[in-house]
Amino acid sequence: MNWFLVYSLLHLVPTVGAALITIGILVIVLGLIVFCSSFFGGSGSGQLFNGDKDGVARKATRKSGKRSLIVGIVFCLLGLLIPSKETVVLCYVIPAVVNSELAQDIPEDLRELYTLGIEELKDSVAGVPVR
Repeated sequence: MNWFLVYSLLHLVPTVGAALITIGILVIVLGLIVFCSSFFGGSGSGQLFNGDKDGVARKATRKSGKRSLIVGIVFCLLGLLIPSKETVVLCYVIPAVVNSELAQDIPEDLRELYTLGIEELKDSVAGVPVR
C-alpha cells in the first residue's frame, strides 16, 4: 500500500466533511429565503407573485423551499458522517502498525520498559507522586 497516498487522502477527509456541511448550510439558508418569500410576495404591481390568483406559484415556491431545506439537511448529515482524520488513523493505521512484523519483533525488555514508562506517565497525570 502506498502510505504517501493514504497520508495525502487523510488531509482531504476533514475538508470534504467541512465542504459538505458548508454547502448544506448555504442550501438551507437559500431554502429558508425561498420558503419565506412565498408568504411575503404581495399582490400589487411589480410584486413577486403578481397575477397569481389561485396561489399556484406560491405553492410551487413553498415546495421548492421545502426541498431545498431537505437537501441542505441531507448535505449537513453527510458531512457529519464523514469521519475525522484522527478517527481514520485510530481505525486503520494504528492496528496496521501494531500488527506489523516490526512491532512483533520488539524485544521483551523494551516492552517492559514501555509498560513501566506508561505506568509512570499515568501516575504523573493522576497526580500520584513518583516512586
